[in-house]
Amino acid sequence: SLLHFPIVAGIVLVAFALEHVLAHVAEPLDSIGAVVLGGGLALFLLGQVAFKRRMTGTVARQRLVPLVLLLVAVPVFDRVDAWVSLTFAAAVMWALVAWEVRQYRDVRDEIRRWDGAH
Repeated sequence: SLLHFPIVAGIVLVAFALEHVLAHVAEPLDSIGAVVLGGGLALFLLGQVAFKRRMTGTVARQRLVPLVLLLVAVPVFDRVDAWVSLTFAAAVMWALVAWEVRQYRDVRDEIRRWDGAH
């Protein structure tokens, strides 16, 4: 499956966006910077959703919410300082991590118990 390519492309775009943010922390991002920050993270999440759908047949709906939030925020990213854009993007991603840690706690515990029994 070539569905890992959007994931990798998203990572590359986010790396470019981070370089741009760090070079212009106290200024709004230009259009390209805004698109690669929000779009890169959204592409990363879309790649993960597509890959999971291909491999397991299920859709990771919890990843679609931050994906949409990040795409909707792109027009705002070129109106606020770069650090604000990055803070929002990071908060969205950390919220996803926190949700998944809590949501999949039982699954992780079961895997650890099974792994320890063998």
